[in-house]
Amino acid sequence: MAHEFINLIVIIAGIAVVLFFAKAKNLEYGLFFVHLALVFIANGWLMHPGYMVDQIRYLFVTQNIINHVKLADYNLDDSTIWFTSHFFAYFPLPYIESCFSLGMINVFVFSLIYFFLKINKILLHKSLWFFLLYPSMMFYTSLALRETLILLFMFLGAFFVIQKRPVTAVLFSLPLYLIKFQNLLIFLVALALQTLLSRGVHLYKKIAILAFSCLMVYRHKDWLTIGGINHIIREMNIAATDHPLQVASHGAVLQTSLTNFFSFLLEPFLWNAANSFQFAQSIENMIVFSLIVAVVAKLFKRIPTEQSLIFLTVYFTIAVLVHAPFVTNYGTIARYRFPFIAIFLTYMYHFEDKNGEHEATS
Repeated sequence: MAHEFINLIVIIAGIAVVLFFAKAKNLEYGLFFVHLALVFIANGWLMHPGYMVDQIRYLFVTQNIINHVKLADYNLDDSTIWFTSHFFAYFPLPYIESCFSLGMINVFVFSLIYFFLKINKILLHKSLWFFLLYPSMMFYTSLALRETLILLFMFLGAFFVIQKRPVTAVLFSLPLYLIKFQNLLIFLVALALQTLLSRGVHLYKKIAILAFSCLMVYRHKDWLTIGGINHIIREMNIAATDHPLQVASHGAVLQTSLTNFFSFLLEPFLWNAANSFQFAQSIENMIVFSLIVAVVAKLFKRIPTEQSLIFLTVYFTIAVLVHAPFVTNYGTIARYRFPFIAIFLTYMYHFEDKNGEHEATS
């Protein structure tokens, strides 16, 4: 643990510098240090690191990269572990000794996301406090997982769409191809729809984005067959015994998506919670769902033609529809769900903050 203490000092110093240049207030400093403490609470008190086996895999591969051990015989899971572990291995932290090391790196990366959004005036009032206080995002970005990197590129992609720079948005989203391809695909479909319907985008950009999106879909067309869909369902629910492990048609997939839409956002329900962790997750889900309904109703009433709101809503809706038929494990649902909720509500609250400021000055 002596080495982890040195790591902690380095990360605290790094986060302090980031917050200083972001002109953070004292409460923001406090919340970041609570977030950093969660690295040790989550993996030392709430659960054993091995409970989420992916943490051990990332740690193992990262340490072997640092020690120049060949990994030819290790399953690198279609590059997702390879890319994320190389990022961890080359991150300038003195020691990589445990899942705590990787968790601290992720909290620092989260501080960089905060810095980017803060200096670009995305985090204003409600958007700032939601970003810093969303429990699922705090929890998963404190673990030794790829979720923080996924979140980084998702926030960047959505930011440049909002800035009406669709080509730049695609470029900053491309790393998702290596760490979570389905998230890139969902983003590209939403962006292609938004770009085609937008009047302010040049024709050549529309053609380029549509062509690239179609190419990405075509490269993974096997996923869209019934056999591919059933394979994904089996892989995502390998431990679930109560899930129908096959669908008969694409119509059945669509029906399941629509049927499970709200379940994906709200599970576990209170009456299904088997422990205190799931009970807390259920309470969070109900609160977050009410926030989603409230902000959507408010913004579409005030600024219904804002293209960025339409993009965010389409993006979020597609994400839920894509994931709803495939996942039944509550922990997996939470991991797949929180990045899209984080993106959606952070940027939606940004527009609510801006709209509130405009009304106050008019």
